[in-house]
Amino acid sequence: SHTAARDAGTAVMAGVTGVAASAPARVGAHVERGQLLARIDAPELVRVLRVADIEHSRLSLVLSRQLRERAQLRRFVEQGLGSRAWVESLDTEVAHTEAQIATLERIRRETAERLAARELRAPLAGCVLTGGLEAGDSVRQGEVLYTLGADGSRAGCVGLAAPRLAQRDRAAFP
Repeated sequence: SHTAARDAGTAVMAGVTGVAASAPARVGAHVERGQLLARIDAPELVRVLRVADIEHSRLSLVLSRQLRERAQLRRFVEQGLGSRAWVESLDTEVAHTEAQIATLERIRRETAERLAARELRAPLAGCVLTGGLEAGDSVRQGEVLYTLGADGSRAGCVGLAAPRLAQRDRAAFP
């Protein structure tokens, strides 16, 4: 969860760098816990995942071929038709390919976890105190996009958000 308590509110931060695809949450609105605040497109993460998937598929085929060749080579060596050094060399190649596959699996898992952070959801029921995110806005991972106040009633939102709105307006229009 990308939240932090701050100034009598809970800051909700972007989990990924990207562009806001949608941002339905508005200042002064009441939100329920788990409600969608914003959805962020992260094309770079999608590209990384696609490349990792393609490379994983390619290396899986390479490993499959290497394992077949190693089994065949071992049979030849058992029959006295080849050198043990050949098998050892292929063992090294297999280990290298397996390590590459393990690295890609870690990258795929981590990237999928980061992609899951594209949806920004309210960590608590309450009022949207700050946040002016619009669809098309660029966001950076860790950037505070909203501040929520923990007031459970819809009627209480107007009272909580009003001072924040007035403060924002004074700052924007001195």
